Amino acid sequence: AGPARELRVRVISPEARPHTLLLRSPLGRIQATVGTYYRVLGSLALAVAVLLLAVQLRLSGWWAGRIHNVIEHMRRVEVGDLASRPRPDPAKDELGELTAAIARATERLEEARRAQDRLVADAAHELRTPLAAMRTEVDVALRRPRDAESLRETLTDVREEVDRLDQLSTQLLDLARFASGVWRVEDG
Repeated sequence: AGPARELRVRVISPEARPHTLLLRSPLGRIQATVGTYYRVLGSLALAVAVLLLAVQLRLSGWWAGRIHNVIEHMRRVEVGDLASRPRPDPAKDELGELTAAIARATERLEEARRAQDRLVADAAHELRTPLAAMRTEVDVALRRPRDAESLRETLTDVREEVDRLDQLSTQLLDLARFASGVWRVEDG
């Protein structure tokens, strides 16, 4: 008749005779209930595990996409593309703040590069002007014979242009020192 739970209790009858009272309850229904409980609990645990795995995979894909956005932008910056920006990150967490900071830094780098390009173009122009004047003075002086006074004037003009070039190069070096943070204090 299947497993059962038995309880034996010794009792004394009113006539003072010992008796054993046997209580027996079948366990079939209890075991079936416990089995159902474990099956439902196992199914529920499996469903929760699958749900958590799906949520984890979705979140990891979301994070990976956000990180990939920053990595792709940094690869473009690495090859000199400062015109692009990372896609805006709508999240207000640390990675969103990092993405926004990288976008601002890239913008400042692009502005600095434009300023540097302007400076180099301006410096090249400023250097070419005195060089062209010097070349012209020397070419004219070499074309025909000149007296000492005329040569002195030409050399004086060339010397002024050399001084101008020296000033320009000193200013460029000072600017380079200023930009690199190297400061030199002189008594004036």
